[in-house]
Amino acid sequence: MSKNLFLVPFFHYMSMIPEIASNIDKDRLANPDAFYWPGYMWIWNDQLTREGLLSQLRDMKARQALTPMVVPEPKAFRPKNMPTRLDPEYLSDAFLDLYREMVDAAASTGMNIWLYDEGGWPSGSVCGDLVRRFPGLARQRLMKRDIITWKGREIRVPTRCVAVNLYKRGNKRHACEFVRHLSPGETCKIPFRRARVVAFTINRHGRYPDLLNPRSTAEFLRMTHERYKSVLQDHFGKTVTMMFTDEPNIPAKPPWTDDAAAGFLERKGYDLLPRLLSLFEGESASDVQTRVDYADWWSDRFAKAYFGQIQQWCHENGLLSGGHLNGEDESLGCLHHGFGHVLRPLRRMDVPGVDVIWRQLWPGKLNHHFPKYASSVAHQKGSSWALSESFAVYGAGLTPAQMKWIVDYQAVRGITLFDLAVYQQSNLDWFTGGERPVFGDSNPLWHVMDQVHGYIARLGYLLSCGQPEITIAVYYPVRDFWANETDVHLQAAAHDRVVQRLLDLQCDFDFIDDDLLVDPATSVDAGALHVGPMRYRIICLSPTKWISPAARTALSKYARSGVKVLWVTNASNIDEEVVIPEGMTVASLDHVRDHLPGLVEIQPDTPGLHERLRACKRRLSDGAVYFITNEHAESIEATVVFHEDGIPLHVDPGSGKIGSVPGAVKRGKGWEIPLKFYFAGSRVIWFNTGPTVEVEPSPDEDEDTRHSCSRKGLVIDEGWNGQVVRSYEIQKAGFEVYDFSGQETSGHVTPPGILANPVHVMQPRSNPIPIALGDWRSWAGEGFSGEIEYSVEFPCTQSVAEAARSLDLGDVRYVARVELNGCDLGTRTWAPYSFPIGNKLQMGRNVLRVRVTNTLANQYHSFSPDAHWSKARLGPYHPRALKFEVDSLPSGLYGPVAIMTS
Repeated sequence: MSKNLFLVPFFHYMSMIPEIASNIDKDRLANPDAFYWPGYMWIWNDQLTREGLLSQLRDMKARQALTPMVVPEPKAFRPKNMPTRLDPEYLSDAFLDLYREMVDAAASTGMNIWLYDEGGWPSGSVCGDLVRRFPGLARQRLMKRDIITWKGREIRVPTRCVAVNLYKRGNKRHACEFVRHLSPGETCKIPFRRARVVAFTINRHGRYPDLLNPRSTAEFLRMTHERYKSVLQDHFGKTVTMMFTDEPNIPAKPPWTDDAAAGFLERKGYDLLPRLLSLFEGESASDVQTRVDYADWWSDRFAKAYFGQIQQWCHENGLLSGGHLNGEDESLGCLHHGFGHVLRPLRRMDVPGVDVIWRQLWPGKLNHHFPKYASSVAHQKGSSWALSESFAVYGAGLTPAQMKWIVDYQAVRGITLFDLAVYQQSNLDWFTGGERPVFGDSNPLWHVMDQVHGYIARLGYLLSCGQPEITIAVYYPVRDFWANETDVHLQAAAHDRVVQRLLDLQCDFDFIDDDLLVDPATSVDAGALHVGPMRYRIICLSPTKWISPAARTALSKYARSGVKVLWVTNASNIDEEVVIPEGMTVASLDHVRDHLPGLVEIQPDTPGLHERLRACKRRLSDGAVYFITNEHAESIEATVVFHEDGIPLHVDPGSGKIGSVPGAVKRGKGWEIPLKFYFAGSRVIWFNTGPTVEVEPSPDEDEDTRHSCSRKGLVIDEGWNGQVVRSYEIQKAGFEVYDFSGQETSGHVTPPGILANPVHVMQPRSNPIPIALGDWRSWAGEGFSGEIEYSVEFPCTQSVAEAARSLDLGDVRYVARVELNGCDLGTRTWAPYSFPIGNKLQMGRNVLRVRVTNTLANQYHSFSPDAHWSKARLGPYHPRALKFEVDSLPSGLYGPVAIMTS
């Protein structure tokens, strides 16, 4: 690619950042580099102490959260609607000294640190301090004001304006013809009846800087990045691998900067000042073209002035640049969230990313494709790394299965690195109600999160190996969005339907845009469009009216050179208003399948089945690896046909083990593999063409066991008892955990050694009571959050004991750990809650114990933080989280519990 789009990757030369492997390495799969392990947004919000920070770091290390990212929330961040007590002051010498000690400790244990570049968010303002020091760098918004006129009236032209223009009104409302500029201070006599005088001024306001001005970013780098460099430089490129920027934006509509008029003239070749009114109104072709051209100019300036400078600084200092935008989860986000063009800023990051918050992705709803923005950019620059900040404001009821579903949704679309939200430095007082879910020892699920972290790390490693097998590109019609005509929502919907159709057909793709289509480095060879290392044989477009003339010409040229350019009609009025470029292949949305190669085939070919599964593929030096996910809210059974010759192997990201694939049948066209996907279920299938790989059963997935268990040999539905093992409670001062295991002297209180930790209170061992399987709220209470042990004694015949293969718990809300006859069978964090039992079941009397853990949702609904703290202290996220948490209130072991026999 030309240097104006992609900087040459440098990170392969950096000692602590792994090289992208061409094939799967069993040892690295079992224990991936720290770089792949997720970590948490570590919210520093209260009094910092060395002992407290190091204790929390050890806590994260113990749970394999190996990539923490400190997010300072200074007192100045949101003093009115999310106050904090951070001390020492953000970026002070004392603050940086503690930060240095934390990084030293992380380095000593092999952890990976991402540097966050702001105090709170969005990035770029130094928590407002930049504009306080340099008021002239405050963000700028172009304003218009009509001056009342009539024929013959004399007006004095105001000064200190960008421009004052005289227009002649047309016959249509707001249709105006530019007459001339009026000079500041001149006295003008209105010469005709239909005159209109508009003054255009600049409003500088707020504490957020003008990020179209390169000087703003230069000062931002000096005030933040250089401060961190002063204490951490020797860790750069080693323990500290990335600088993360969070939601920088150009919030003004329309935005302005000091040299906007001159910069626009230089790039576009015409004077913007006579056309300023078109930025606000008008539907003529000239008006729309001006809006498109201005959005094109300022979005390019933003990408270069902010993201480009940061990336250059990172490269000069041995760091990767990464982060994400805000509002990229909708196609028209470019109009409303201050980034203009989603792909341009991402191209100025080494690790482009997305933000997944407050159920932007969720099972059962129509979800957007936005993770593909970041992965497309990564693929086209030859990188396997695209990141996601996930789980913020999903609520305390977020379950491990839901976490997996969210991760899988993004991973199958190319996301390979994850930063999770949040781990709070302090959970005292109103901080208990803030940015949920909050992870750590105050969360009942924390004891199993190492399993979630391991799954994420191994999946990220697997999907970073080799190269993406993607031969389809989809045109991103941002210029149609910039035009913002009355049918812009129809334009976005047409584009989204094309994207969704490709996903439904298991046709993986990357996005391309006008920039790539006309870039000199883009070429065609052997019927494929070469974009960086990617080779696209098909380009799909929804009907577009405002594609640039140069891009339109390029598409026709590519079509003549053998690339299939597919113009996908949507049977809407948009189709009638556009001119199809020469050489296009026209296909309706219903028949686009005839032109597109899917990665896999799904059998039976019944309506609705395709839409529930997603697939991606990585081409390896020794074969290929596929990732197949179930995005439906229910279980699915299907036969998946893979057009591969290698030996199929099942790779379990949960354990890192490689096993055989039960039921796989070799046909002439490839392999047919019957698969069952539970909710949030997925499969990694490796087709190995290299040396034989030793396989072993995975205790977590154990495919052979589950496929050979064909019936319930014994249902255990009576005689159950329940007793509380651990209870998590929210008090006004913070979290408290009551331990009823009887392991220590009752009444003993362990105070929090660090602010995030709850008070631990040891209680006498609770007595079991007879219960029925189902929702434990009926006997444990509506507000119970924690861990309950179910126990039962049951007889077993010799025939069942000899034929027994596994224990199936049925429905569990939400985590289960099982012990049979004193033998630990393991823990399951998502379905299937199936445990191989081997010879642990015996004829005669057996004792089964199942410890079930739910979420903190119940406690939040019982405690009602609103009754104790003001809305201002709880912040803006609490009401949304509370609404989400209702879905996770049902808790316990539902069953049916059964011994499965062969």
